Amino acid sequence: MKRKILMIMLVLCLFAGCGKKDEGKNLENTNHVINQSGQELPDDSLSNDEDKNVLNSSDTLEQIEQAKISAAKNTFYAMENVVQNFYVMELMMDTNFKTTTFVCNGVECSNGIKALDVQGKVPSSGEITVNEDGTVLFSNIVID
Repeated sequence: MKRKILMIMLVLCLFAGCGKKDEGKNLENTNHVINQSGQELPDDSLSNDEDKNVLNSSDTLEQIEQAKISAAKNTFYAMENVVQNFYVMELMMDTNFKTTTFVCNGVECSNGIKALDVQGKVPSSGEITVNEDGTVLFSNIVID
């Protein structure tokens, strides 16, 4: 009996909208458009081209550019660590390490024999040279 009552209540709630918020009742609480100086724009402002330009801020493009630069720097530092790890591993196998140059082509950075284990985006061009003393030189590296 309790199951039937519960089922009937559930069906009624589905059809009657129990627990449903009143849509459109509190329009005064909706988010309003605010310009760069912090002033609230009127509701009809989106129809005005001048106000649309306020919304399409040049700051957004600058933020995107800064994010790209930051990602490229992170990739660069990660690659430097990969090259240093390569150097240490090669020294463990052969103490007579010779200078080697890796050429990057967007798919891999390879010296013709071995490829660096680059995680993520591989530079589309450039060279990475590892000297006998472990110093790393990057030449013309292009990341994205």
